[in-house]
Amino acid sequence: MEPLSIEQWSQLMSMTGINEDKVTYPTFLNNPIDSTLIFVYRQGNAHRGTVYFKKYDAKNEEWIDYPNPIITGEQDSPTICPYWNHPVFDESGQLHLSFVWRKRPVNGKINNVGMHYIRSSDNGMTWYNCAGDSLFLPIIPESPTEIWSIPQLSNLINQTSMAIDANSNPHIVYYSNDTGQIPQYQHLWFDGNTWKNSTISLRKIPFNLEGKGTLQIPMSRPEVIVDKNDVVYMILRADVSHDKLMVISFLPLDYSPENAKKEILCPIPVGYAEPLIDRMRWQNDNTLTILVQFNHQPQTDKVLDYHTSPVFLGDWVFKP
Repeated sequence: MEPLSIEQWSQLMSMTGINEDKVTYPTFLNNPIDSTLIFVYRQGNAHRGTVYFKKYDAKNEEWIDYPNPIITGEQDSPTICPYWNHPVFDESGQLHLSFVWRKRPVNGKINNVGMHYIRSSDNGMTWYNCAGDSLFLPIIPESPTEIWSIPQLSNLINQTSMAIDANSNPHIVYYSNDTGQIPQYQHLWFDGNTWKNSTISLRKIPFNLEGKGTLQIPMSRPEVIVDKNDVVYMILRADVSHDKLMVISFLPLDYSPENAKKEILCPIPVGYAEPLIDRMRWQNDNTLTILVQFNHQPQTDKVLDYHTSPVFLGDWVFKP
């Protein structure tokens, strides 16, 4: 199929019909080595969720279910569920996946705990933890996958981002409380021997992740990308950027926040928007493409009376 050639699109194609009646968080991944197309999704809800994989058989033009679910909280408790950060393939075709566990809310507060990490060299059929130990599937809360301890009720945000450097080491960005119980952006990365974590922001105003539906949160989920020189770029929108899209760049090898460079990407505030980036564009030509639109984000799904806002695509190229 030629890129951008709509005439070559196929007709609508169903998948397998198995574990597809309560699908959320669909994600498509493409292995850069063998071009395997993988579909990652959650079956269930926030209290009873399981991560499943399917892959596309290009020869027979059909989807195939993996024999086992990948991660599940159902065997442990009906009130614990995995939430993954964006999975990513490295240049060797190894698949990296990080995630948190969500427990039962406490007094209405969202209760995500811990940061976990697994990897696979066969498109997600078998998985290993950071120590290289083989994991039984499905992975459950008792599985040895935790890489960074984050206690409950720490305002740990779920579903953030991960990227891989030239040495296939993962970099995870997220936010959670500092020692003063104020949510701060964090950078967690593996240097080849140990996991290291840095607090990035210096926010002064506390808040709690609580309530159902959409929330008017003063800081967005962060995105992360890594260039060919292993410079890490965290993209965000927050009160510390006056609700404008910002990029913070960190230099190897220590990725010190003190030496980080901050740059506003767009001079226009975007409300409660979260950065949406084109990962394939970055992978192919080191151009960061972001969808930019002002977001009103109604609190707890309340209906707002607001006007629509235009949508832009912005491209940024960072100099070495």
